[in-house]
Amino acid sequence: MIGAFVIGLYGYLFPGNINMCLMHLRAGGRYRLLATILLLALTFEFAYCYGALAACHWLSAQPYLLKAFTIAGCMVGCVLGLWMFFEKPGSERQKQQALVSRAVLSIVVHPQQIPYFIFVFFLLGSLTTMPPILWFAVVNTLGCAVTFCCYIWKGNAIIQYLKLNSALLQKAVGIIYVLSGIAGLCKVAWG
Repeated sequence: MIGAFVIGLYGYLFPGNINMCLMHLRAGGRYRLLATILLLALTFEFAYCYGALAACHWLSAQPYLLKAFTIAGCMVGCVLGLWMFFEKPGSERQKQQALVSRAVLSIVVHPQQIPYFIFVFFLLGSLTTMPPILWFAVVNTLGCAVTFCCYIWKGNAIIQYLKLNSALLQKAVGIIYVLSGIAGLCKVAWG
């Protein structure tokens, strides 16, 4: 079960749409929206983890469907990355709204989770006995909650301390999304 917790911690360790949104909502004092986004993120994390692991055997027997999910996930990553990279700076209110919109899209339409948890399932299954899927999903979600809380409570201090340029970080994350999406599509195309 420690593995499930660590996987949850790692999954959101790097700054992305969701983490940046949580940091900025706290910094802006928008606590009700922050709580809503956090609850939405954790609910979907649990649903994706549980659903992907529960359907793992069926999906592994359907290689074309698995390939379609992988391609869809890569394409969503590319679209999000391009959106982030080419977004023009607007007013602070417009930036916050775009950040929230991207975070909600990243939470709800997150098909990268399915291949990720299938990989986790088969990796853990080959190394050790897989714990019950329900408990794995619960503990994984707790790991995500810890990472999210670190961003929520320390994110503002990080921004202030480092004088973090969120526009530059947004472009960097956008480039990472696009490159990851292209790399995933290349892997699907050429094995």
